[in-house]
Amino acid sequence: STVNLAYALAQRDQRVLAIDMDPQSSLTIYFGQDPRALEQQERTMYWSLIQNADLASLVMVGNPALIPSSIRLANAE
Repeated sequence: STVNLAYALAQRDQRVLAIDMDPQSSLTIYFGQDPRALEQQERTMYWSLIQNADLASLVMVGNPALIPSSIRLANAE
């Protein structure tokens, strides 16, 4: 649902930022990103929650834009 809503809003010229807060990284995968590679680059939501990385530095630019997740987010719980 999130993916479809994000793309529908983007098609209506709305700026959209999707934030993946699920350790399974489904949204990140749907956006065509590799959660493992992003984790190695320290570009997932985990790094913002645990290491205080700036959210703006995590945004995967586009419309819809994405802040990705990875399995490591489960450790933040």
